[in-house]
Amino acid sequence: MGKLIATLSLRYGYVKTYDIFGEDRFTYTPYEYETLTDEQLNPKLGFLYRPSDFTVLRASYGRSSTFAPLMYLHWKLMTYLMRPGRTMKCM
Repeated sequence: MGKLIATLSLRYGYVKTYDIFGEDRFTYTPYEYETLTDEQLNPKLGFLYRPSDFTVLRASYGRSSTFAPLMYLHWKLMTYLMRPGRTMKCM
């Protein structure tokens, strides 16, 4: 027995946020944000080993995508809207 198998894979991740328009209801200040995109390519390497007919050992290593939440991409608008008292001015 003793068969070793190696695998290699790639995963493509893509995220897109569309235009956002918001307005403060107290000062009528408009907030506009353009469309944002981000993409990542993530490799993965794996091994499978069969020392016998009844035993399989597996191991893998890879990288994963972590995209920023919408709140962080448009932080000026979100920070202002979530702040108690709304005393902060945004540009």
